[in-house]
Amino acid sequence: MTLAEIRQLIRDRIDVTDTNRWTDEKINRGINLHNRQAYILIYKKEGFWVSGEKEYAIDLVNGSNTYSIPNDIHMVSRVEVKSSSNSDYAKLTPFNERQIDTTIYSSNQLQNVYRIQNRNIIIYPTPDEDITDGMKLIGKAYPDELSDDLDELNVSISHIDYIIAGCAYDYTLAKTDNRLSVFNQVFEQAKKDLQADAPKQQNKRLKATQYNDF
Repeated sequence: MTLAEIRQLIRDRIDVTDTNRWTDEKINRGINLHNRQAYILIYKKEGFWVSGEKEYAIDLVNGSNTYSIPNDIHMVSRVEVKSSSNSDYAKLTPFNERQIDTTIYSSNQLQNVYRIQNRNIIIYPTPDEDITDGMKLIGKAYPDELSDDLDELNVSISHIDYIIAGCAYDYTLAKTDNRLSVFNQVFEQAKKDLQADAPKQQNKRLKATQYNDF
């Protein structure tokens, strides 16, 4: 189903055809927001991420061990770094600072590990030179945003229904529409239907504890 088709279904649901009252741009933002939320709900229900995986190459900077995680990464699954420009990539092990002796942690003697704080990844040891593409970050990614009217979203009917119900609820909430309670009930039911209809891919199941989820 295309972005334009989903947008029209949303307008039909709330019976608002005036594009000045609710612009295509606003609806598109709502569609992309609830599409992301749908993947998160499926993940929380089934324990596996059904969207794709992406890999980023990040430049390492001399003296800096903290780097921003790309916005479209939901879970970090693997981190590799180079210790020098000519070395091979080495896999880093995730750790929680509470597991490490305070003296070792504060003296920066940790080797080949990383931790996540907020939306930053912190690597140890700290790079001692600039290295182009010195870090490879691999993670479970949100789906690409729909922007063109012909962009297609190939998902289940319950997934589409969840997006439509979420956007309709958002509209009635923003406009203090007297149908708010009804659309809220519809949205909550769509959420349950989405999770109940989540794919059962037992052989592809990825437990949440394998990833740094934020």
